[in-house]
Amino acid sequence: MSTRQGRKKEDMKFKKLLGGKFATDSIWMLISYSVVAASGILVNFILGHFYGPDAVGVFNQSYSLFQIFAVVGAMGINFSTVKHVAEYKDDISKVTKIFSTSQVLTFLISFLVSLVIIIVISVFPGLMSSDNVRRATLLITISLPFFVSNKNQWSYYIGFRRMREYSMFRLFRWVVILFIIIIWSLLKLSMVYAVAAFLISDVLLSVMLHILNAKAFSFSDINKGWALKHLNFGYKSILTEVLSSVYARIPIILIGYFLGDKEAGMYSIAATMASGILIIASILQDNFNPVVANLHSAGDVNQLENYVRKLRRFSLLSLLPLVIGSVILYKIYIFFLGSEYKGTSTIFYILITGVGLSYLVSWAGGVLTMTGNQMLNLLRLLITLVITVGGCLIFVPALGATGAAIAFSFSAVVNIVVLYFFILKRTKIKIL
Repeated sequence: MSTRQGRKKEDMKFKKLLGGKFATDSIWMLISYSVVAASGILVNFILGHFYGPDAVGVFNQSYSLFQIFAVVGAMGINFSTVKHVAEYKDDISKVTKIFSTSQVLTFLISFLVSLVIIIVISVFPGLMSSDNVRRATLLITISLPFFVSNKNQWSYYIGFRRMREYSMFRLFRWVVILFIIIIWSLLKLSMVYAVAAFLISDVLLSVMLHILNAKAFSFSDINKGWALKHLNFGYKSILTEVLSSVYARIPIILIGYFLGDKEAGMYSIAATMASGILIIASILQDNFNPVVANLHSAGDVNQLENYVRKLRRFSLLSLLPLVIGSVILYKIYIFFLGSEYKGTSTIFYILITGVGLSYLVSWAGGVLTMTGNQMLNLLRLLITLVITVGGCLIFVPALGATGAAIAFSFSAVVNIVVLYFFILKRTKIKIL
């Protein structure tokens, strides 16, 4: 067969794959992520409307801390689940060992982490930016073991590329959270404990997932060898994931410490609206991660480059319409939310610039991890985190929440450059 015929056959195979399962999965995930994003925006709207920006600030600070705690509790094991289930998906016996072991590990570790956090916050209340944030964080942390073990079960579905089920579970979680927040606000209950919505939804989802995945889990299949493999992979990923989560959440947390709950709420309103365009990038990354793991393991460089080329082109062409759409939606959102929130416009426009640039490469965020370059990915995130924290410490006291937006957007530009060169160096793939 000639080289040209071989390439043509590969392109046909790729187009069939991209137009089939990849496209179907992406549609399901688009629906799920859109509902999740809309729920987050509506939660802020409801809290902002019924309670004011202070409530939005308390809610988002406690949720930001919870997301960081969840990453620590997962220990990177959920990524090990994705990688190894994707690699051994044709060997059901081995997959059962992989999943059963990771599920027990994630629950036990996250339970211990939540216990330590609750004790520390209770003994040292001054660690929190306000008493309201402390009380909200204590409550939401109770749901940590349920949420982390749920995420590991989602990883099981992602490894099999069963994105429809994965999407439905995420959708269910946020619809329940939104419903509870609405009822909570209409009944005018204490805004501090509105985070109870996470505990209720995560427990319900945990029960549902354990029933559905009963056949995929067995205590007798818990394996010491796989436990060590998960922990070995996880320890390489944990710092990366912690840094990534802190990087995304640190502006809100620092604003809370420096400026108070109200300013944290104002920043959260703008940040939630600006980050909406990353829905598409998250969908592509979740779909792309198991593909990278599979093709890299098989040494199929040509097929991997085909995926990258299509994703790169799609990101470039879709960026401008998404940014324009975000600006229009933001204007409508603030109009209905009230004039009190018009001061978030400067923050929004600065953030949408950084987020828009990040969108171009965000789909490739898991490439280094899925190709075994966890430590290089760790260095990338460390660089961007240092710039973000340093920028916030310098600009927030002087410029307020706008300073945090400047720091975040500048670090986003640095992240693009670093990610591009690191992936090029290790995989010879150009993501731009």
